[in-house]
Amino acid sequence: MKILIVYPPCRESSTPTLPLGLLYVAQPLIEDGHNVNFFDIALEKLSRNEVLAKIKSEKFDLMIVGGIITTYSYLKWLTNEVKNIYPDVPIMGGGFVATPIPHIIFKYTGIDIICNGEGDITVKEYVSALEDGRDISDVSGLFIKNGNTYIITSDRPLIKNLDVINSPVGAYKLLDIERYVVENGKQIQETLESHNSLDSYLGECRYFDILSGRGCVGRCTFCYRMVKGMRKHSVSYVIVHMKYLYDTYKINMFLFEDELFVDSEKWVDDFCAALKDSKMDVRFSISSRAILITEDLLEKLKSVGCVHIGVGFESGSQKMLDSMKKYTKIEHNYNAYRLLKKHSMILGAPTVQGLPGETKETLKDTLKFFNDCGVDNAAFYYATPYPNSEIYQYALKKGLTQDEDKYLEWISNSDASELKINLTKLSDTDLIYYHWLLAEALRRNRLKNELRNNAITNMDFYKFILKHYGVKMLYYTVLFKLVWNLKNAVELKNKRRCAV
Repeated sequence: MKILIVYPPCRESSTPTLPLGLLYVAQPLIEDGHNVNFFDIALEKLSRNEVLAKIKSEKFDLMIVGGIITTYSYLKWLTNEVKNIYPDVPIMGGGFVATPIPHIIFKYTGIDIICNGEGDITVKEYVSALEDGRDISDVSGLFIKNGNTYIITSDRPLIKNLDVINSPVGAYKLLDIERYVVENGKQIQETLESHNSLDSYLGECRYFDILSGRGCVGRCTFCYRMVKGMRKHSVSYVIVHMKYLYDTYKINMFLFEDELFVDSEKWVDDFCAALKDSKMDVRFSISSRAILITEDLLEKLKSVGCVHIGVGFESGSQKMLDSMKKYTKIEHNYNAYRLLKKHSMILGAPTVQGLPGETKETLKDTLKFFNDCGVDNAAFYYATPYPNSEIYQYALKKGLTQDEDKYLEWISNSDASELKINLTKLSDTDLIYYHWLLAEALRRNRLKNELRNNAITNMDFYKFILKHYGVKMLYYTVLFKLVWNLKNAVELKNKRRCAV
């Protein structure tokens, strides 16, 4: 069977990212002897007319499409156009853009079948049934369009032993891997060099995404993860995969895209030992919960090339951490930052503002946390309800997203750095203002850290800004400090007045 797999852009102007999920879906189809072609629209940077021209030039028996929810608008347009061109060709959808919202997908898009959950085995069995002319409703893990409604087939259990899934080495050959390596590597190299984490011996950063497991132990209210629990590949599986990429594509910087890399201390110990024995000279980036960051862990990871750890601080307010079901304490975040700084490791610290219950006081707590820690590498996001998240159900219940199709169109082609919906009792202006304050605190911390001197004077700081960023930035920095000091003075005066 001839199968076309299409990866729509999460944002039409975005840098291409490796379509890992679809590559794992493609691998068993290749192994079964199917003729599989891959079309990454973001990588090709084609206009919509050019995309349709390419689709028309292809002849295929099945089209598979998947991605994250911000691809919704593009996927809606694309699948409806394809259905007009090839009305008899089935279109299968999957991933976060389709699985959580079958009622929307079947009503507004050209998709006929949705993979309900992990696609590795489900898609393979569906294609086999389609090719043999068997009843596809016997295949577990599907939503099947049926007129104005849809059929749900039996549940597909999660794959317990992930090692039964072959790494997508055959699927890599469907793509121009070098373009992903180079385009993403340039961005990562700039970050690493700015933190002196990419030594000259390593040379050019050749960057690649990889997985060591699936799932997460967390239950954060803003997360749209579809499966519960945590499963890991064996250490040997991961090392063999890395070695293949190291030897074949000369990859020397791995980004583990796991939602949570650090889970089992023993697994991490075994991984570090195996990576050391492999003799690969590589660097890598991982994710962890703050509560799991320890001195011993960082020493082991750094010794085998770990240079970056993403830790979801999320907020500097204990009230908000509890509200979002983060199950961590502010003290854990402080300790994680202190240890990462001590070991000169880059911290990536995503945070989320604007969840239900957020107030000016909780936002001030977050600002204080960043000022106290001196965090200089973070991402600030607004709480955005995505399908399958707890806050999406909250928004539906409150009537904030009455027309789901229009809402999903609204949040498409964007990310959570843009305020799309306000779940708090604060004004949009207040939320945006504190978001800006956090960004300014981050900028100031970054400038301070660049000076490499913890005892700098204000005059040193201003001279540095003038030299490297110009008069305009100096003006805004001084103005911001004056306004901030005035604001603090007024608040202090009011507190003293209340005390009297």
